[in-house]
Amino acid sequence: MAGLRSGVGKTTVTLGLIRALTDRGLKVAAYKIGPDFLDPSHYQNAGAVYARNLDPILQSSRGMNDLFHGSGPVDARIIEGVMGLFDGPIPGKATGSTADIAGRFGLPVLLVCDTRSCAQSISAEIVGARTLLRDVPIAAVALNFVGSPRHAELLARGVRSMAGIRVAGCLFRDALPAMPSRHLGLVPAAEFHAQDGVYARCGKAISGAFDLNRLLRDAARAAPVEKISARPSHARAIDSVRRSLTVAIAMDEAFSFYYPETLDYFRARCAQMIEFSPLKDRVAPDADLYYFGGGFPEVYAARLSGNQRFREDLRRRIADGAHVYAECGGLMYLSREIETTDGVSHPMAGALPGRCRMHARRQALGYWKARVLRNTEFLRKNLVLIGHEYHWSTYEPGKAARPVYESRKIGARDRQAAGWLAGTVFASYLHLSPHGNSEFFRRLVEWGSARMVKRRR
Repeated sequence: MAGLRSGVGKTTVTLGLIRALTDRGLKVAAYKIGPDFLDPSHYQNAGAVYARNLDPILQSSRGMNDLFHGSGPVDARIIEGVMGLFDGPIPGKATGSTADIAGRFGLPVLLVCDTRSCAQSISAEIVGARTLLRDVPIAAVALNFVGSPRHAELLARGVRSMAGIRVAGCLFRDALPAMPSRHLGLVPAAEFHAQDGVYARCGKAISGAFDLNRLLRDAARAAPVEKISARPSHARAIDSVRRSLTVAIAMDEAFSFYYPETLDYFRARCAQMIEFSPLKDRVAPDADLYYFGGGFPEVYAARLSGNQRFREDLRRRIADGAHVYAECGGLMYLSREIETTDGVSHPMAGALPGRCRMHARRQALGYWKARVLRNTEFLRKNLVLIGHEYHWSTYEPGKAARPVYESRKIGARDRQAAGWLAGTVFASYLHLSPHGNSEFFRRLVEWGSARMVKRRR
């Protein structure tokens, strides 16, 4: 599922296709190109039995193949592209673009076109895209935001005669509902359960506008994808000590940004994985390692701060030596306070010495390479990590804090301090995948296991 630019409706068309196929009784696996946490969670809400990211910057080629085939037998696989068809995250390189992934897997493209303010001219864009794609076929186009039946007729005639490509379907301007969003993208699926009607509307629109049987036949003619491994490449023999590890995951409306493969990684290595809510729970569960992922702690800052009993219980556990790992939103929650854009400061867990401050503009977006500056309890000096950052906050660590990482945005030269260790709490803005940072996650599990051994002596 591709577009020539962002905003053409790829996500709603993808959600509609997932739901339409699911309503037919088919098992659908869905994937998002790039590091986006939000879209895959909506795929699952729409009916996909399996949803993952595919990202050649964060993941190895072997890891991407593992994830693509990790669903087991399904009736259809749908990959939603990122930005425009040829837009990659590294300037001047195709790596990570939708065209790159289509070529790697040998899959045909369904091109979603924004037809507002044009008619036959859309065909020139389609011809240009087909020419640049070379070995990857555009199987069909979906005409979105069509103004009227006459507009649809002009568009379809031009696409067939000038571009020589089939029109899969025409979607009129209000056929697909708008998806609610906020500063980091779509509103998370964790907040969206009551609005299942949105997915149903998307599915009904696609079923009414598309010849799904023809679309499935087009997909079935795709070049076969080589199965490199039937088993995740990071899976290995795990000793009984690690198998008895308990990991507690913060999971609620404020914390929901987790790569599914990271959760899979912990499930494969732990006896138990427990979810808890810093918003609603009175105390933290008993665990060997606590993992606070990303999310929207700034949106729920007042409620998080108001749950004082939980914050006090967490601080007590950390004082007793609990091991804690946090990414982005988790870092914000573990800091001393969050100052929101209205200037109000909300006390947080206080496990890190600094404070976080929200800004009216985005502070970071992109892939970052980090190098560990010194040996720590679970990281070795000079270990290199690849991660992604997207945040509107900054962390002000204070003079006493010592950074763990030296970090550089990929494609840039400037380096900055990043990653903060306070006792047994480690936090960073970097979102990491185990498929590209296997040593980091192996050491993280060993770190939690060391805590488990101490507790059970």
